[in-house]
Amino acid sequence: EEILALLHNPKRKIRKKSQKAFSKALEKSRPLLTYILNMVRKDLLIETRLRKYDKKESFRHIDNQISQESVDSMIEIVNAN
Repeated sequence: EEILALLHNPKRKIRKKSQKAFSKALEKSRPLLTYILNMVRKDLLIETRLRKYDKKESFRHIDNQISQESVDSMIEIVNAN
């Protein structure tokens, strides 16, 4: 938490130093973080197939009580502007 707070420090040198330290710490955990992300993605893919959703994000739309068509329309409008 401390290092995350330092990323918003008004002093540029402190922000840069904390960003480098944060990146270094993440780099040490890279294999584990990559594995975790891949497992989350695989779990999402499996659930999507089991529930026969058309798209990976469909379950979120159900939770948010919005239709896929509404989301698609919103994306289309945003991209057009």
